[in-house]
Amino acid sequence: MKKVFFVDDEILVREGIRNTINWRGEGFIYCGDAPDGESALPLIEELVPDIVITDIKMPFMDGLELSKIMKQRMPSIKIIILSGHDEFDYAREALRIGVTEYCVKPVDSKDLIQLLHQVGNQIDIESQKRDELEYLKRKMDESVTFTKEKLLSDLCFGLVSAAAVIQASAAVNLKLLSRYYMVVITDYESSESANSLYTSEILHFKRNKREAVWIFRGEHPQELTEMAEQFIESVKWVADEEGPDTLIVGIGSIQDRMLGISQSYREAEEDKNFQYISKKYYNTSFRNNEVEMEHIIFLD
Repeated sequence: MKKVFFVDDEILVREGIRNTINWRGEGFIYCGDAPDGESALPLIEELVPDIVITDIKMPFMDGLELSKIMKQRMPSIKIIILSGHDEFDYAREALRIGVTEYCVKPVDSKDLIQLLHQVGNQIDIESQKRDELEYLKRKMDESVTFTKEKLLSDLCFGLVSAAAVIQASAAVNLKLLSRYYMVVITDYESSESANSLYTSEILHFKRNKREAVWIFRGEHPQELTEMAEQFIESVKWVADEEGPDTLIVGIGSIQDRMLGISQSYREAEEDKNFQYISKKYYNTSFRNNEVEMEHIIFLD
């Protein structure tokens, strides 16, 4: 749970905020309060709250001075400023300093809880992004080969977000951004003729000796459909060099977000497994098990 610290020179306001909100029930911990910025600062440094709510006008050290110091010393702490109706210039200065939100007084507990949840969600999002970037940095620091193939596999497996992948892709000169995406998985016996497919410009990585994952990109669903049709015909032609029963193809749906690549990948995997089971159970020939483009699911 996220810790909240409250700063206001009016004791009735502090007691009202402290006692009228079911803090733990809302997912927060009320870790303390203070009547001004000067007395609040050492407590904030000791308790390290996630969110500080502070009034602007207070004796000794006002909310703006306190906010400036916190942004310098503890930039990760989110600050909510409380201001009066006649204090817009103060609120504008607070936003310039970098406070997260400001709220016009008087504020009731319902509005404050809603604001706290908004700020809490922002903390969660930023924390997730930091974790993802730390994950990528750790991989690099551990001298793990961070190749295009590794980046694409992490994206397909849903291990990192689109934002983290876009940042990392610059390091490996990988162009990922597109309007639509679709994943195709091929499973066939490795040979010199089959390996010739890897000269293709389609984004891809080998999952194992037999299987490869292909990520199609395009600006329109029909473009992806045509690309997939041409590609599958090429794969079938290569597979014919080894025999009609060596190829299985799984096709995922067309997605309009980079995060949808993992969904298309899972669908391609399911489709591939279905094709494999069907071929094995019915003992059909390649001619009767050709990949049909109706497997592709179009967006509305």
